[in-house]
Amino acid sequence: KLNTENIAIIEVFSTSDVHLGVSKNHPMASLPIIPASRLNELKNENFLLSSQYLLDNGRRKELQRMMGFETPINVKYLDFVEPELALRYVGKGLGVLPLSTFVPKEIEDVVFIPMECKNPTPVSLYYVYKRTNASRALKLFTKYIEEEASKAFRSYR
Repeated sequence: KLNTENIAIIEVFSTSDVHLGVSKNHPMASLPIIPASRLNELKNENFLLSSQYLLDNGRRKELQRMMGFETPINVKYLDFVEPELALRYVGKGLGVLPLSTFVPKEIEDVVFIPMECKNPTPVSLYYVYKRTNASRALKLFTKYIEEEASKAFRSYR
């Protein structure tokens, strides 16, 4: 049995924001935000998801629900071990990349635009550690997470 008294959890990041990576040539690339009223225009796009969700239809349905789509979305599964692969697909206009974590403004030929989702779902990132770990390196890392990383991620919002 796990001794939960010895476990500590730090919420590093939490958001219900979703960004969509699109090619710089995409019709929505210049928008400051994709309004909910225009989400329907994306229903014929290929949404790029990690191949780790290939057998998990829940991820597709969750994205579909967030965007308010009644019909299934088109999904292309990619191996995200090589992140440049997804960026190349998006940059060439072969798909769009939904992200709900810390997101850059743009990378090469891809711009990331916030989406106004109809049914947003919160996403959180936690750091979980054992309180009694005697490692000096782990203690320093934990202190860094508590002080610096949390501030950096929260200031993003």
